[in-house]
Amino acid sequence: MRAIIVAVVGLLGLSAVAQNKINPDISLNALFTLRGGTEGNKAQSEVQNGFALQEAELRLTSNIDVYFRGDIILAVENEKGQYSVAPEEAFVETLKLPSMTVRVGKFYPYWGRSNQWHTHAFPFIDALQTREAMFGEEGFNETGLAISYLFPTSWYFEGVLQFFSAENSAVFASPGKDDGATVYFLKNLWDLTDSSTVELDLGFGEGQDVQSMSNKIYNAALTYKSKLAGQRQLLGTIEYSSSDRRYFEDEDNPGTYLSQDKLSVASAWLQYEFIKRWWSQIKYEVVSHPESNTIEDVKISSLLFGFVPSEFSAIRLQYDWIDDPSKSDPEQRVALQLNVTMGAHPAHDY
Repeated sequence: MRAIIVAVVGLLGLSAVAQNKINPDISLNALFTLRGGTEGNKAQSEVQNGFALQEAELRLTSNIDVYFRGDIILAVENEKGQYSVAPEEAFVETLKLPSMTVRVGKFYPYWGRSNQWHTHAFPFIDALQTREAMFGEEGFNETGLAISYLFPTSWYFEGVLQFFSAENSAVFASPGKDDGATVYFLKNLWDLTDSSTVELDLGFGEGQDVQSMSNKIYNAALTYKSKLAGQRQLLGTIEYSSSDRRYFEDEDNPGTYLSQDKLSVASAWLQYEFIKRWWSQIKYEVVSHPESNTIEDVKISSLLFGFVPSEFSAIRLQYDWIDDPSKSDPEQRVALQLNVTMGAHPAHDY
């Protein structure tokens, strides 16, 4: 950990002294939270009460030459008071192939509406359940290859073919590096008017599990965006994910495997910039096990107000109501978050 911190300081110092294209663009993002909740003082709670560094992220990105671009993201995460540093993404992708991009390394696959977002880009303070309930706390983050192609159509139509080791413990949990998962992704974007768009994302994946059986995952997401009069904005998304799982690893007991036929997650959220720099947001999610008669649905409702003075900072206040039938009473949470970014950070996806 100390060696990593020294390396980070050295890189930041080098960037400040010599600003030229030999050095990569460097950015540092930090998320600070203050939380309070009815379950937050319990040792087994996923989210603890009090002040915390939710995450810090160091990103280095640059064109390697005219043919390749590189991106490395190191994340410092706080898990119940214990900090760890790990590469969140580290990949190289092509620049010169006509209508095509090839990406190799460790990265978030093209999947759904929210999987590729880093923590500071989440629409709400915590990850959406279409990502976390489906793929675990770290989301769908794998090592492999992605080939994307932009079709010559009148609208934006991109197709992505991806290959990974089937290691994600929540959906595949294959014990062998040679067992693979194939993931397909389609993105369509249409202009409705000069100030509004609609986007349709579709995904399908298949990979081997611990018993060498085939597990499958599915996703569909529909997003509407509109620029309104008076510098106002409206964004709305409906997303659905599901998985057909035969065997997968129990995240709480590594090495122990569970069997389950199906998991499905539905999420809908609306974001409205009612005054310039001021946002109000609502979200509703349902996590269900359609083929189980003993596991009841978990329902999550959220309300958020945010002040976003620029793309480099935001202050957000969020309330969550979590109705989990396995617990005696619904859980309530309140969180205040400061989100800041320093340095040259690449643009987020549209």
